[in-house]
Amino acid sequence: MMNKEKILKTLDMIIDDCAKDVVDFAGRGFNGITLGGLHGIIEAKIKELAEIITKAQRDKLKGER
Repeated sequence: MMNKEKILKTLDMIIDDCAKDVVDFAGRGFNGITLGGLHGIIEAKIKELAEIITKAQRDKLKGER
C-alpha cells in the first residue's frame, strides 16, 4: 500500500521545488549549461510523479482483485 503521507510530502516538495526553479532560472541566459540543468530538474520531477501514479494504479488494481 502507498504511504499517503509520503506521497503528499513528495508532491508538496515538487510544488516547492518548481516555484524555486522559476526564481533560480529567471533572467539566466539560455545556453547549453542552463538548458541541461533545467532538463535534469524536470526529468527528476517527472520521475517522482510517475512513481506516485504507478504506485496508486498498482494499489487500485490490487484492490480490484
